[in-house]
Amino acid sequence: MKKKIEKLLMFIAIGLFVSVIYYKVAYGEFLLLGYKPFLIMSDSMEPCISTYQFVLAKQVDADEIQVGDIAAYELYAENSEIIKETVIHRVHAINEDGTYLFKGDNNKNIDVNPIQKDRIKYKIVIY
Repeated sequence: MKKKIEKLLMFIAIGLFVSVIYYKVAYGEFLLLGYKPFLIMSDSMEPCISTYQFVLAKQVDADEIQVGDIAAYELYAENSEIIKETVIHRVHAINEDGTYLFKGDNNKNIDVNPIQKDRIKYKIVIY
């Protein structure tokens, strides 16, 4: 009887652990040792990164990001501090005022607005 209870408790513990990890990955809160997985949902970075490909990003300070790096920045809803989405594009240029210009490899134009340093959260390290 004791072994059955131990097995049941172990099963419940594993189930809870898997559920927490799934929730954190699904809702964008999963960070392990400073790294975070992202699922690419568009073709804007093809052929370098394919649609539905997972990439691994390292949490970094924006000052570590250079022209040519692929980075993730937060795009906010208009006139809001609510994060609309995380965009993963290549750094096209760094302006004199310290803002960054991004462009998807498969896009003809750079992203519309310059991005402030505090919105850049990750550098893509494995893709």
